[in-house]
Amino acid sequence: RDMRSFFHEIDEDESDEITIDEFVRMLRDPKMKAYLESLDIDVGDAWTLFKLIDNDGSGVIDVEEFVAGCLQLRGQARAVQIAKLSYENKATRRTMEELLAIIDDHIG
Repeated sequence: RDMRSFFHEIDEDESDEITIDEFVRMLRDPKMKAYLESLDIDVGDAWTLFKLIDNDGSGVIDVEEFVAGCLQLRGQARAVQIAKLSYENKATRRTMEELLAIIDDHIG
C-alpha cells in the first residue's frame, strides 16, 4: 500500500487532515504500526513523531506533510533523532526571535 492510501486510512473523519488523536489511535493498531516500522520509521514516541511530521506546526497533518515527513524519517533511528534536533532548533530560534523583538520594542 502507498503512503497516500495509508494516510486516508488514518484520517478517520475524512477531513483530509490527521489530528494527534487519530495519529495515536493509528499507532495502537498493530497493522498500522507494522506498516510504519516496515518503512524503518521509529514509532516509539508518537508525540515527537507527530510534531516532526507536522512541518508547519498547525497541530494537524495534511497528506503532503505526511508523505514528505515519512520519506524524511525513513531509515535508521538516527534519522528521527536528527529530525527531532532540527525541530527543537527551529522552535528555539523562533523563541529567540520573539524575545529579541520584544526587547527591541522596549529599547527602541
